[in-house]
Amino acid sequence: MLKDITIGQHYPSNSVIHRLDARMKLIATFVFMASLFVIDKFWPYAIVFISLIVVIKLSNIPMKYILKGLKPLRWIIIFTFVINVFFLPGDLIWSFGFLKITEQGISQAVFMALRLVFLVLGTSMLTLTTSPMDLTDGIERLLNPFNKIGLPVHELAMMMTIALRFIPTLLDETDKIMKAQMSRGADFESKNIVSRAKNLVPLLVPLFVSAFRRAEELAMAMEARCYRGGYNRTKMRQSIITKSDYIAGCILVTIQYNGSNYCGWQKQPDSLGIQGTIERAIYDITREEVKLTGSGRTDAGVHALGQVANFKLESAIPVDKIPNALNSKLPKDISVIDCIEVNDKFHSRYNAKGKTYRYLIHNSMYRSPIYKDISYHVKYELDFDKMVKESKHLIGTHDFKGFMSSGSSVKDTVREIYDIRLNKQEDLIVLEVEGNGFLYNMVRIIVGTLVDIGRGRINKSLKEIVESKSRSECGHTAPAHGLFLKKVDY
Repeated sequence: MLKDITIGQHYPSNSVIHRLDARMKLIATFVFMASLFVIDKFWPYAIVFISLIVVIKLSNIPMKYILKGLKPLRWIIIFTFVINVFFLPGDLIWSFGFLKITEQGISQAVFMALRLVFLVLGTSMLTLTTSPMDLTDGIERLLNPFNKIGLPVHELAMMMTIALRFIPTLLDETDKIMKAQMSRGADFESKNIVSRAKNLVPLLVPLFVSAFRRAEELAMAMEARCYRGGYNRTKMRQSIITKSDYIAGCILVTIQYNGSNYCGWQKQPDSLGIQGTIERAIYDITREEVKLTGSGRTDAGVHALGQVANFKLESAIPVDKIPNALNSKLPKDISVIDCIEVNDKFHSRYNAKGKTYRYLIHNSMYRSPIYKDISYHVKYELDFDKMVKESKHLIGTHDFKGFMSSGSSVKDTVREIYDIRLNKQEDLIVLEVEGNGFLYNMVRIIVGTLVDIGRGRINKSLKEIVESKSRSECGHTAPAHGLFLKKVDY
């Protein structure tokens, strides 16, 4: 039975839960325990159960190891359940003599059993994922304000550390003494309760002697090192609460890529996509299969200067090391340029407030081998000033239904363009458009329409074209390889 006790034990690992600050785990455990005594409905217990499963999964501790901590308490749980079922008054369901089963009794019995199970599992997770030294340091720092009223915080924390450290030691000692006594004929498992209690006497006496001996040795060792409490003592390891303690494991990366060789952002079963390529690189480094969520899809041939994506990770790789680690596995046309931790509820797509796209037009009589994969080659002369003037009609909130390619299922086609800029550098025209969102191929149709206006193929004002909401009134769809996702705003 002793080997089944998990409270007080520490299970070494490098999981997300293990890396959290001890203070945050202490506070979370306290809130968890307090909530168990407040809730009296089944659905909150379901939420508690799901939360526990998630924490256990993230801790990388085997479920069997955690559940065996319930074994020593099984009779207490069963006894509590039986007492509540048969002796709690309420609406009668069944009776036999003095035994009565009521609706309230069954409900209370289930709640009490769940409460005991969750209390044991929750408190076990605290000690299993936190070393005794970290736990003591967390307790001391949380109680530090009470130093002002004379409470010996350091001494109390030290006592708790010693007690926690002694739990596994005493369990090992007890196991050794039990085996020695059993070899002499002692029986701790069978016979009646009185006989078993008598057999515990030769177990408890040497156990207490051993405990006092170890305590004395520890006291002498501390005195020899001139230990005088916590006054003016410094710490070798300073506990610092970081973002990880609030967000625990959600990673946000900023990515640049040349999309020429890819079918687009989204991974495809029979084609090479940016998303799938990065997911494979993450797996090569961490051996974790993650889902990379991008801020939006880019089509085949489209590039990115600042695509943003998030994924959840359990591995203990420092955030600042992730870009170099991933880039060592990624092809040369994909690069992770930044990495931060974010809230676990963060979503790259749904939390985006706006995006900025850039489009390059190579306006020259002759094609350029340098620009061929990253710009739209237009050999005809363009009226740049007219293009700039007409582009300003796009700024503001409009229904851009005419600027959407067929095949999109989007119903709401109203978007707001914050700004649109055109600059000319010799034979290269750079268009940048910033807005709260864009329809399918919207930027490429804007570019195609402005090019047709610049060539004189469209004589209508861009304002009239927008108001028409007709795709036929707009210009052609510019090719994908001139488009860049420049930035995503949050």
